[in-house]
Amino acid sequence: MATRPYRELVGALAWLALGTHPDIAFATSSLACLGNNPGRIHWEVAKQVLHYLKGTKKRCLNLGGKSPGIAAFTDTDWGSNCDN
Repeated sequence: MATRPYRELVGALAWLALGTHPDIAFATSSLACLGNNPGRIHWEVAKQVLHYLKGTKKRCLNLGGKSPGIAAFTDTDWGSNCDN
């Protein structure tokens, strides 16, 4: 795994999750917890996230009308739990 750009890939995914794709935020934060010692399975999961992004490239969220009725809730401590 020393030859794989794991940290660079996870960093790029984190940038995408922050800016344009909040749907990959959980997977990205889970992968980021393993940045010091990733295994082959973690590299494969990171590539699956890329595959997901490729498959959803043409999908978008259209907001319009009077009230879109979107609500979001977050648990700010969940991201620090690397076991789940």
